[in-house]
Amino acid sequence: MVDGIGIGAADAWDALHRELAPIPGTMLLGSVRSEDLLLLRSQADCAQITVSLDEEVAEQIHTALSASGATMAPHWREAYEAADGLTLEFTHLLTRGRRLADVLSEQVERRVAEGRQAEIEILARTSIAHRWGVDLPLRALQQQIGLEDSDLRIALARLADEHLVHERQGRLSGLHQLRSARLADAVHAFPPPVLDETVSAVMQLLTDAQLQPFVVGVLSDRPDLDSVVLDQITVELSRRSGTEATIGVLQALRLADVTRCATDWAQILDRHQVPPSLRPTTLQFALMDGDLLPNLKDEVEAAISEIRATGSSGSPLRDALTDLLGTTTVGLLLAQCDDPAEAQRLLAVLAGAELDITGWPLVLSDSSFGRVLAAAPVESLGDILTAARTVSVGLAGELLRLVGGEEHILSVLKAHSPWVTEASVVEKDGSRVAYARLLHVSDQAQPDSEQELREFGKTLLRCLPECDSVDVQNLLPGGFPLAIGAFTSGVSHLKRQYDKSPAQVAWIRTRSLIGAMTANAADWTTRTATAYTELPSLHRYLTELARIWCTGRRPKDPDDLRTMQAKLQEWANSLVRPVDTSFLSTLPVGEVVPGGGADHLQMLVNGIAENLTRRIGDPQQYAALAGYVGENLKGLALRVREEERWHLIGQAPPDVLDQLATILTDLHAVLAELAWGTLGPKPLTAEARSGPSTQALTRAANLARRAAHTRADAAPLKLQADAASAGLRVNVYTRPVPEPDPTEWPATELAVGVELNELTEWQTALEKLSALLKHDPGSQGTRRAVLLVPLIAGRPVRLMAHQLQTTLWPGIGLFDTWKATLPEAYPTPLTDACIDAHQALQCLSGLADLASLREIDSRHQEVAEQAVARFRQACRAIAELRLGEPVTETVVGFLDGLALRVEAEVAEVETLRNSGVPTLAAAIAHGATGHPNDDYQQLHGLTTIALQWDLDPARAERLLAGADV
Repeated sequence: MVDGIGIGAADAWDALHRELAPIPGTMLLGSVRSEDLLLLRSQADCAQITVSLDEEVAEQIHTALSASGATMAPHWREAYEAADGLTLEFTHLLTRGRRLADVLSEQVERRVAEGRQAEIEILARTSIAHRWGVDLPLRALQQQIGLEDSDLRIALARLADEHLVHERQGRLSGLHQLRSARLADAVHAFPPPVLDETVSAVMQLLTDAQLQPFVVGVLSDRPDLDSVVLDQITVELSRRSGTEATIGVLQALRLADVTRCATDWAQILDRHQVPPSLRPTTLQFALMDGDLLPNLKDEVEAAISEIRATGSSGSPLRDALTDLLGTTTVGLLLAQCDDPAEAQRLLAVLAGAELDITGWPLVLSDSSFGRVLAAAPVESLGDILTAARTVSVGLAGELLRLVGGEEHILSVLKAHSPWVTEASVVEKDGSRVAYARLLHVSDQAQPDSEQELREFGKTLLRCLPECDSVDVQNLLPGGFPLAIGAFTSGVSHLKRQYDKSPAQVAWIRTRSLIGAMTANAADWTTRTATAYTELPSLHRYLTELARIWCTGRRPKDPDDLRTMQAKLQEWANSLVRPVDTSFLSTLPVGEVVPGGGADHLQMLVNGIAENLTRRIGDPQQYAALAGYVGENLKGLALRVREEERWHLIGQAPPDVLDQLATILTDLHAVLAELAWGTLGPKPLTAEARSGPSTQALTRAANLARRAAHTRADAAPLKLQADAASAGLRVNVYTRPVPEPDPTEWPATELAVGVELNELTEWQTALEKLSALLKHDPGSQGTRRAVLLVPLIAGRPVRLMAHQLQTTLWPGIGLFDTWKATLPEAYPTPLTDACIDAHQALQCLSGLADLASLREIDSRHQEVAEQAVARFRQACRAIAELRLGEPVTETVVGFLDGLALRVEAEVAEVETLRNSGVPTLAAAIAHGATGHPNDDYQQLHGLTTIALQWDLDPARAERLLAGADV
């Protein structure tokens, strides 16, 4: 057996082959590098076996290394996936040994000894480039080195044969970043080439987009190269047009600074002994503005305060480059931005920079950027001003003045939204507040008014950089707030500190991810293997804890239980999700950065070993625990089953997670019954003790479920009896909740139909039912809204449906979800048409109200035309019914009169503005907010008579005789 054929004398193998070939029964084995095969004359007479890394070989290598103690990795899969088919890299990832470095150093030394300078030059540039995340253009590299095609072809062939470089579509790269890093070290261990020179040479070959990842890589690994890189960046930017390169390197310098700060953060976390599991959250809080949350652990609060005190939000490297470039140059770069997104990216990477912007307004006013700013829609303008404000409030203020100042922007914003009636800046409690009022004309015209208000509030705040918050509110015609009872909707008081642009959010997440990666060294294989081993202990602990609790008996071995709990808590404290930040170096500025994600495994282990254990002995905690166990903990067990990377250890998700979910489901049932049911501890404990202890929790849970089902079955009968005592005839319908909340116990929904002779009886019936259906969530658990609907001759009247939660609300939407269960509802064509017609008139009246407060434009005219069309369509629908009857004639006459009134409101806007007389829309709005008036009462009378006509025309005529419509 000969290892390394060709390393010594080239003809030694051929001579040995000639000597041994005639001897029967002799096998000659040898290993040879690809580049040395051409030197062997006897290769045609030898069988060649190419060795490659596949799963079988990887498993065999891992087994052998584990047996020799060379690796502690519990499985080979993660290293195999990272090695990209390269055996040396795979072995290195498993052992962290020197074999990779030694082999590559020998290959470099051999080239140095043989004077293969072209290969050294190619290797130096290619390995440096690939080590830090980029490839190189072949022709540009050839030109820089000064090689003829023939010389380049020979050099590349030898390098490729030895798996040192890889060429694809005219670009050169290494085979693996690990290999390239070791090659770069080896090449520069025998200067020349000199590392400084190679870095500068590589930067000359890079595209604008490649500068960012390369600079991040160099400065993160080699702080000693700061001056070299900054000097070369200055040279590169001076010869490149556009802003892409500048934005990229400024972002790269910020990333490098964060990487360096992260080392200090990790030391602070160590010093305050913050557990690994809490470090990602601690860093997130430390890197965000705002007050600290209450009840933080002492070590977490101390670490947050110290990290914030370090002033780590700055970027010394970025600031050093802006100093080298000069603020005038930076201002000229902004001036040449001809796209809003480009300007936002440049401003984002300058966030926090201390720039002298004295001459910028003059430069920007007559520039591509100035024209972009002037033509930008308000949302885009707000985004640009927000980005500028992260640089300085002064810069944002100057940009605002370039587009006309606050008063101009307020007028633009008022014109931008068709519903704004007021917009200004006011002083409140020593700060400037952006103030606006919008008119809610109708639900048909503004179906998403709540979301539109919030978006307008955000845009308003972003367009006024000197304001700290907003005061924005939707009002009904007449200036009434959108209030039902004590609840007022349509209000935004957004504060600046809580409005983060996408670029700001991305930067916060970027810093948090880098900090988390630096503070916690973790890998998925070790984590998953540990979880697979330790989850049975968690199951055993939970089983014992639940048994002790539900039987009320002491543990057989208290010390063993405490030891289990302590170990589980220690495991929970040590758990952390591995973080991959490699994508950050190439991610363009402002792109979405995914969050680190919640660690569901840690939350599950800690939730059982600490949270549940601490609280389960306190009966006052049963209600809160029922929700926590039934939703949080059970959901965590299922998420861990789906999310952890079990394939890395060659396993399916362990069955113990399903078993944990089963225990938690049973535990929830017992807790829920104790919190909201009728069974007390004694019967549940007795049931738990009535058989083998291994089934104690299951028996208690089944008893709790039976009790809940019994109550659910009895509830309709009890309600019918109570209603009868109150003089009501009711039909009660039930259905199971498809996806119940854990606080719903029992998880059933109710619908109640009330038999009435006259619709006028409905209000009294509602009051009685509300009293009968009073529900205390604290002692009875959560209950879904109960549908209440009148029944006339056994059929429901949909338009009069209500839903009862704590108070009564309109219930038409809820009624529609019960259609399949309830009898068929009455058709109500006249009532539907009356409501449509009246709502259309309200919309037109609301527009008249709006016209008294602001200018009207084509958007409002379109809404008005749609309302007129709806009114006419409703009138046609009424006309198709039986005309000539007193009820329909009265309805038509009433609507015609209202139409004339609204027509006058629209025609006499100026008179309306000063008259103080409420419009139809204002009167209805006032009545709907709890202040009855004639218009509101007449609307109620109209719908009542129309509805009665739909049900019984003759009875409607009798009702009309006593109505004032």
